[in-house]
Amino acid sequence: MTDTNKNQQLYAEQVKQLYSQFPVSLLSSPIVSLVMIIILWDVIPHWILAAWYSAILLVTIPQYLLVRKFWSSLQSPDSADRWGNLLIIGAALSGVVWGSAGIFLFPAHSTIHQLFITLMIGGMVAGASGTYAVIMKVFSAYCLPALLPVIIRFFLFADKIHIGISGTILLFEVLMFANAKRVNVAIVSSLKLQFKNSDLVESLAADITERKRAEKALRESEKKLARSKKMESLGLLAGGVAHDLNNVLSGIIGYPELILMDLPEDSKLRESIKAIQDSGYRAEAIVQDLLTMARGVATSIEPVNLNDLIRDYLNSPEFKKLELFHPAVTVKTNLNTDLFNISGSQIHIRKVVMNLVGNASEAIEGSGNVTISTMNRYIDRPLRGYDDVIIGEYVILSVSDDGSGISSDDLEKIFEPFYSKKVMGRSGTGLGLAVVWNVLQDHKGYIDVITDENGTTFELYFPITRDEVSDKDLSIPIKDYKGNGEIILVIDDVKSQRDLSCKMLNILDYKTETVPSGEEAVEYLKENTVDLLFLDMIMDPGINGRETYERIAKIHPNQKAVIVSGFAETDEVKKAQKLGAGKYIKKPFTLEKIGLAVKKELEK
Repeated sequence: MTDTNKNQQLYAEQVKQLYSQFPVSLLSSPIVSLVMIIILWDVIPHWILAAWYSAILLVTIPQYLLVRKFWSSLQSPDSADRWGNLLIIGAALSGVVWGSAGIFLFPAHSTIHQLFITLMIGGMVAGASGTYAVIMKVFSAYCLPALLPVIIRFFLFADKIHIGISGTILLFEVLMFANAKRVNVAIVSSLKLQFKNSDLVESLAADITERKRAEKALRESEKKLARSKKMESLGLLAGGVAHDLNNVLSGIIGYPELILMDLPEDSKLRESIKAIQDSGYRAEAIVQDLLTMARGVATSIEPVNLNDLIRDYLNSPEFKKLELFHPAVTVKTNLNTDLFNISGSQIHIRKVVMNLVGNASEAIEGSGNVTISTMNRYIDRPLRGYDDVIIGEYVILSVSDDGSGISSDDLEKIFEPFYSKKVMGRSGTGLGLAVVWNVLQDHKGYIDVITDENGTTFELYFPITRDEVSDKDLSIPIKDYKGNGEIILVIDDVKSQRDLSCKMLNILDYKTETVPSGEEAVEYLKENTVDLLFLDMIMDPGINGRETYERIAKIHPNQKAVIVSGFAETDEVKKAQKLGAGKYIKKPFTLEKIGLAVKKELEK
């Protein structure tokens, strides 16, 4: 295959992958725009809102039809340019319509509504940095016309605050381009790796007959390697963008909490501010889904009872919503009353239950049953299935449906990220079973899939623990974790994060000092002392949090510190803790979370 043919095939795969992800953005656009209209209903003339929403629909519906036409037609590398150009045009039109909100829906005399519009447009761009970045031209066509109008609009106010906001949005746009480029590089590298593996398999297939058995074993090995590499690439991608996105989310979640503390209970602004905070929590959940692709994110390991998690999920709003989508599906349980506990992360295992039950309900056409079962099982000889299960004691979570089953071709791909055959507009991005697979790997467990025309059963094997489940923590009053005027040095390379951290710590009756880098922290502490460091782990450029603490510990041995980061807990965090640093807090954080961590460290 020539280099030209390889490039054509690579681009064709990028186009195909983007078309598979496109429905997510098509679904979010009219929903998010409708939320904007509801919030702005009393601020902007209704005819303008109606006209703008009509424009949203006019650009969304043709793109929906384009996606359907793509999947119903015969795709070839030769037609990839045409399909790619149509995507670029569609993304540009969507970007223009969203950008027009910064012109026509921009209230000149309401700063909070101006910021709300900016957050919504910024959220759409942040989402696009993961979805559209498969092809950078598509992301650029969407991002530039979406954000530039609101940047210019803020700049034209010509006062310091609005010019500052304008500059912040411009910086955000640059960060989104950097994140999108990082995503693009990871995806292209993964696709190139697949092509290289494919070429290797083709060359081996042409070899002599005696080597066919070895070739088959090699192909199986390559499939596992490709799957592992794909998961690893996505994990690197997720970890890379998480720090920047969580810094943005810290403000969206943290500042509303501070504002609500000062607002009277009857204020008309409380609902809007709570809506902004809730949107931040939902965005944080999406980032966590991506982070679950990275190995080692389930850091809060504790004894867990699967029966308790299943009952909790079946009483949750998420399950009630699932029942509304699938009223003809009945969910039954068969839970072992003497079930052993397992060691794990409650959040991630609950997500596994939710994803499996959702998938099982989706697999049933019409009426049917989904059965959730738990049991103890001792494996006295290795089991060969989707995963090979080694000898040991396990708690098994089984989720079965009486749908039509999974084909053998699909069974090979169901745990791959972004692979989905669900109905567009009703389901997610194809990350559901990829999350299940990664959580099982993270918990040293195994998975088996049994399927035929009468239905499918997913069996998850978790190693048991004989540790007892601890009682759940009760809500703690703020007075119990307030300080007594202790001095805390906040070390963070992002100014907005320093400001937010200081405001929260000041509310908790601590005195704060700030520095923007590890080097400046070291210099400051050569002449001063503080009671505690509030230390960001990732600072660029310059030394990171671990090296910063190591240098400070040489000046002030036994210096107390709390570590914060928007990234998953890394080896660098653990090294800093071995040196004497205290608890690790993941951004975005709440007042209670940092209050308890600081109080505990100061009392050591």
